[in-house]
Amino acid sequence: MTRPILIAFAVVIAVFGAGLVLRNFMFSEASPAMTSVAAKGGSEAPRPAAQLTVRHVAGHVERRGRDGEQWQPLAPNTSVSEQDSVRTNEGATAVLAGDNGLEISLAEQSELAMLALRADQAKVVVQRGQLSADTGKGGARLSVGARDNDAWVEAKQGAFAVLRDGEGQLAVAVTKGDVAVTAQQTSVQVNAGEQSIVPRNQPPAKPTRIPTSLFLKVARAGPSRVNQRSTELAGVTSPGAAVFVNGVPAKTDASGAFTAKVSLQEGRNQLQVSVRDALGRSRKEQLADVTVDTQPPKLKGKTVW
Repeated sequence: MTRPILIAFAVVIAVFGAGLVLRNFMFSEASPAMTSVAAKGGSEAPRPAAQLTVRHVAGHVERRGRDGEQWQPLAPNTSVSEQDSVRTNEGATAVLAGDNGLEISLAEQSELAMLALRADQAKVVVQRGQLSADTGKGGARLSVGARDNDAWVEAKQGAFAVLRDGEGQLAVAVTKGDVAVTAQQTSVQVNAGEQSIVPRNQPPAKPTRIPTSLFLKVARAGPSRVNQRSTELAGVTSPGAAVFVNGVPAKTDASGAFTAKVSLQEGRNQLQVSVRDALGRSRKEQLADVTVDTQPPKLKGKTVW
């Protein structure tokens, strides 16, 4: 083979090899997304973000954006997007609705954070308080979690409510369909008319029937006049209900029993106990006032020489 022929053959081989390298770079290493689309028939597209519309607002409701901006008043007919947070003050409520039929209602003194919001899936976290949700008939999956609790509530079709108490316990009550509640690598199915309670760092409890009403019984032992700056009270409420004594959370056990040590100030003190369950039912009990008097008695007398 002559030298010119060898040179021409080498050039052809080099061009062919470069073409193979360029083809592999374009369709494998340089374009993994294109390869994924081709493998799925070329029709896959990123799932678009969705929004919820504020359908109803009562009282003072606020929204904060994803960039950690200041809380701003939330008005009806505005939008809530992924990574937004919404909170309600005392006596305030809000209803958020999506085009896919999803509806989330936020009770008073509650807060939620939108982790993900897509047309076919929504993921929210209850920072405090209570919310109720209805997935509608659009087939969107809803996941609800709670701060300081690894529990997750998963629903595709149904209506349910969740309550996070001041200690991080989560109560889940289902009114339509069924949901899956998972915590500590344990999952239970909760059907309509049932509830499950998930204490912090514990698996979900076996589902039980939702109590027909919310009850509260509380008492305080001791005189109405004391010389110390604290007192104790005890009571019982429906299992899963959140208890607050003068606005301070009190821890309950699985049966709903609770005790609380209440700080007092000098003078007259009011004692109010309030409870709320996952369905949003609430009760309040006003106890007899307690008066604190830590001053030593003033002695009166006459000195006789």
